[in-house]
Amino acid sequence: MRILFFLLVPFFANAQLIGQTLHDDGSIESIGPVKKGTPVGKWQWFHENGALIREGNYYKGFEHGLWKEFFPNEVLKSEGYYDKGKKIGIWKHYSNMGVLLKEEIWEKGVLVGTQKRD
Repeated sequence: MRILFFLLVPFFANAQLIGQTLHDDGSIESIGPVKKGTPVGKWQWFHENGALIREGNYYKGFEHGLWKEFFPNEVLKSEGYYDKGKKIGIWKHYSNMGVLLKEEIWEKGVLVGTQKRD
């Protein structure tokens, strides 16, 4: 795996550096904006077959806001929120058929409760 960077220049003043990693076969593994070497904004990760694995936002290099993870069949696997790198609120976990299996409750990066679903 190697990291590649390229510059998008839609308007000179708003140019943005994009970070990208590749799988061994050359397909995109991850892609997202970078500012001063730090991930910012929306990032996405992909399986070698191109299916989305994970997506979420960075704020000053920390996971921030809604993050989602997917099974290889692109069914939602889990979702929840980060606040500057720490899990917060309710995180939901699903089966590969999309059935809700459990919910976790997080406060400032600490797991404080779990509820399994039938």
